[in-house]
Amino acid sequence: MISAAPQELVSPATRRAFRELAPGSLTLAEIDGIWQDQRFAPGPENSQSGAQRSRYQQYLDAVDWVQPHPRPPRAARIRVHGPRD
Repeated sequence: MISAAPQELVSPATRRAFRELAPGSLTLAEIDGIWQDQRFAPGPENSQSGAQRSRYQQYLDAVDWVQPHPRPPRAARIRVHGPRD
């Protein structure tokens, strides 16, 4: 019996959309804050253009998007808000 490969909990297309939309209105400190509030550390440097987009991608790269258990990943709790007043 061949077992199916585990499916990713959040598709690459969805992650890419968040990477493109979210960082534009956030500072690096805000990006760090929303991820670090959920106990994530950034992953390795990457080749994304723009400091905010690159930092956001570092966090996306640090998440295990394939998990063997049914509960949602901690990354699903990341909330992105617009600019703060």
